[in-house]
Amino acid sequence: MAPKFSLRTMIKKSLVTSSAVGIGRAITLDLASKVFDVAFHYNKSVEAANQAAQEATNYGVKAIVKQADITKPEQAQSLVENAAAQLSGLSVVVNNVGNYLRKPISKTSIKEWQEVINSNLNATFYITKAALPYLKAANGARIVNFACASAQKMAARQTNTAYIIAKTGIIIYTKSLAVELIKDKITVNVVSPGVA
Repeated sequence: MAPKFSLRTMIKKSLVTSSAVGIGRAITLDLASKVFDVAFHYNKSVEAANQAAQEATNYGVKAIVKQADITKPEQAQSLVENAAAQLSGLSVVVNNVGNYLRKPISKTSIKEWQEVINSNLNATFYITKAALPYLKAANGARIVNFACASAQKMAARQTNTAYIIAKTGIIIYTKSLAVELIKDKITVNVVSPGVA
């Protein structure tokens, strides 16, 4: 019989990357509303992150703010370790970071290519790898990764190839990790939003 997981019984400690603004902020505040202690991550938006954390405390939860450039493996590791230490564990990780680039391949610089791949695909790997020991210890945890709807189509792209390649990689990574981690009572899912 497959294991059943419940948000009511799991430890409620979460880290959402790029959560000072936008979708990440909304997700983190929603988790706070469900009585999760939350870690807001930012790279440059410190004021927005502090405001979001203050809003989260209105739900009576612990909210911390952590800065890191998670395209760097050592900073991703430090972010996860510090968040887990301050929250006394982790049970939910949402990988929401990812730069977007709209440019033809021939006009994409090596630096731009690397930034898009690093911020989307590599950062997801770095954060997840660092978080796995804490998630396994949670005895029922969640990983949610962000891709995009057009990455599912496996079609040629004229202006955002690096981004789509990174997001397609996230889809394959998520599916592979989901199979591997089911034995550890960890579910791994991908969200692929489209353009409204």
